[in-house]
Amino acid sequence: MAFSILTFADTVKNLVDKNNTTTSSYDVSASLKTRVVKSTVGYHKSKPIPNTNFPCVWIEPRHVENEYVTIGRSALRDITVDMDIFAITNAGLGLANGRETADREMLQLSTNIETMLRNYPQLSATSYVMSAVITDVTYDVTEANDTYNSIAHIELQTKIKSI
Repeated sequence: MAFSILTFADTVKNLVDKNNTTTSSYDVSASLKTRVVKSTVGYHKSKPIPNTNFPCVWIEPRHVENEYVTIGRSALRDITVDMDIFAITNAGLGLANGRETADREMLQLSTNIETMLRNYPQLSATSYVMSAVITDVTYDVTEANDTYNSIAHIELQTKIKSI
């Protein structure tokens, strides 16, 4: 069976959704003023995000590398998947200290997602996940509709042993 990057990205999205509850051990919305409203597989720069959808998480597949056995190209051996996960917050207009609030919320959301990913190694039911490593985390601010989005960019690299 061929590896599907979309199916794997949906698995990561479902993991975020499943852990967006107060009863979860890895609640991604823990210590936030507002629970995560939306998680999406897609590219956050391709369309504007409505103010009603903050805070949000975007899962963006970036790269897939397939390693095959040396005899033929039909026997897939290992897969490396690179994904970008964006934790985006926006305090909106009219909030005192809105800029600082959005930044603090973004840092907390990023920390919650990182904790969940580091402690939840089984990301795929059909493949053996050998490792899921956060390779880098960066923070940024973008202007959007006279407000500012605070963005944490989490780079996740997953190595999968095909079964």
